[in-house]
Amino acid sequence: MQTHRIVRLKIGSKFIFSIHFQEHTMSAPSRRPEIRRRRARQHKITTLRKRLASAQNDADRTRITTKLQKLAIASPGQPLLK
Repeated sequence: MQTHRIVRLKIGSKFIFSIHFQEHTMSAPSRRPEIRRRRARQHKITTLRKRLASAQNDADRTRITTKLQKLAIASPGQPLLK
């Protein structure tokens, strides 16, 4: 469902500024899969971070670090490794 808005600034009898916004609002049934994917991804990231913190040797650490780096590629601007 898309909604349209027009914002105008009126000074005197003239319109000075006009912007046309177009928003896309999602219904609840279409948002559920997206929310489920997000929660599952966050759960996977937290478990990988816990496993990385409790890793005993370098082989485990590098394997878990590469998995976290693969997940970080899909989320630019949010570093998953600290």
